[in-house]
Amino acid sequence: MLTVDQISGAVADVSVGRLALDEFERWIRRESRNMHSWADGGVIDAVMSVEAVLSEWRFADMPDALAKQELANAIRPFVQTARKISGSIPQDHLLSSESVKRKGPHSVKASGSVIQSVSLAGT
Repeated sequence: MLTVDQISGAVADVSVGRLALDEFERWIRRESRNMHSWADGGVIDAVMSVEAVLSEWRFADMPDALAKQELANAIRPFVQTARKISGSIPQDHLLSSESVKRKGPHSVKASGSVIQSVSLAGT
C-alpha cells in the first residue's frame, strides 16, 4: 500500500531529475487507484494535494520547474505530520506483525491510550 514516505521519496526523485513528471504522474495514479477503500486519511489527503499540482501542470501549462517545486511544497506538510505521529508513539505501544502472528489477532490487548493498527495481509 502507498505511504506518505513513498510519495515523498518519488517527489524527491522528480525534484532531482531521477524521475520525469509524466512518469511520476503515471506512478501516483497507478499506486493510488481505489485509495478511498484502503488508505488512511493522511495518504488520501497527500495524494489529493499532489494530484492538484499535477492537474495544474497537465491542464494549465504549469512550467516543469514550478511543478517540481509545488510538488515538494504539496507533500511537505504530510511528511511532517506523519513523522510527528510516528515519533510520538512509544515503541512499547507498537504491535509487531510477528507478535500478532504468534498470539493471533484477537489475543492482542491494547495498553495505554495508543492503539496501533496492524495489517494482517499476507498472514
